[in-house]
Amino acid sequence: MECCGGSSCFKEWKNECIDLFITKGDKTKHKLGGIILSALFFLLACAKVVYGAYKAGTTDCKDELFVAIYLTIQGCLEAIFWPFLVERIYHEKLQKTIRRSCIYIYLMLDFLFTLVWLSLGTYWTIGRFSEMKETCVMAREDWTSHFITFGVVVTAFHWLAMAVFMLYMCFRCWEKYRRGDA
Repeated sequence: MECCGGSSCFKEWKNECIDLFITKGDKTKHKLGGIILSALFFLLACAKVVYGAYKAGTTDCKDELFVAIYLTIQGCLEAIFWPFLVERIYHEKLQKTIRRSCIYIYLMLDFLFTLVWLSLGTYWTIGRFSEMKETCVMAREDWTSHFITFGVVVTAFHWLAMAVFMLYMCFRCWEKYRRGDA
């Protein structure tokens, strides 16, 4: 039973997108790979939360505070998402779960929010990096740029992960079109 409803056209489109995402084949290998990858992303999310929350409470620099808030919120969202994904992969319910309209809508909204939030985070970390290195030293003499560098690296990694995922989806669409399934 679906919890959010939807038209049959939407359901067909949604199922086609899901089929592109779910890889068929050796289930054990994909299951283990999915769990390991999700666990690594979960650990990165925890590092964002811990480091961001610590810096939010200890910084005297306004610009650095924005980066701390960005990393803490981004980490919290990811810390909720990755354990859910691991649990679904482990119990082999991922495809069935994503097919539910409410979960699919949540994933789309989460993706849109992540895109906007990542754009803001990119501005706060990469766009203001040089300015922060100058102004934050004035706010506190023992200030180092380690936290901001962590924010830049994590933000760049997030953009890279999104680009790889998009390329993967484009490849799967092209593969399906080439086979004549489109």
